[in-house]
Amino acid sequence: MDLYDMVLELVLSSSITIEYDSRVIDIDPDTPAVMLADGQVIDADLIVGADGVNSVVRPKLPDGDQPLVYGTYSNYS
Repeated sequence: MDLYDMVLELVLSSSITIEYDSRVIDIDPDTPAVMLADGQVIDADLIVGADGVNSVVRPKLPDGDQPLVYGTYSNYS
């Protein structure tokens, strides 16, 4: 079992909701809340910003305006 499967199993056995096919247009890290393109605002305990190089989340973080730097590591599935 890999990390993805372990996390998914924990999520599915809890009261956590996964929002599929949803586009995040903004976040409020102070609340924290996520704003979706369909107008939903979802309050959260934790926001995981895994949305890639054109991240909506990263600019909202401290030092999020710093230039991207290649980390010299790769991850392949």
